[in-house]
Amino acid sequence: MSFQTRLARAQALLSAAGIPESSRAPWLCRVAWRMGVPLRPPHFRSWPGNVIYHAVWFGTVWGGTMWLVIWGPQSMSPRLAVFTAVLTGLLFGVGMAVFYGYQAWRLHLPPWSDLPD
Repeated sequence: MSFQTRLARAQALLSAAGIPESSRAPWLCRVAWRMGVPLRPPHFRSWPGNVIYHAVWFGTVWGGTMWLVIWGPQSMSPRLAVFTAVLTGLLFGVGMAVFYGYQAWRLHLPPWSDLPD
């Protein structure tokens, strides 16, 4: 089965379960899909995959914003800034992985490879 077919079936399952579009197809996923990147919806990603995905984008955006707005003007050490951004990204990633994992478990969603034909 192609990625697009599985994606359509996954979106249909999530929609039928009442998951809002902002959660079943976050904006970063929609951008990746338009670019042809086969990125699974968060409910169908592995737990480590969700941690890494959310940690990287959140840590980068949050850390960069904090550096430009607060840390840079206060002359914070770049090493401390990177450490703080990585730690915060990991904490956010774990939280989001728990959130999506719990929702997938509660809704009895099948694994990505077992989506119905």
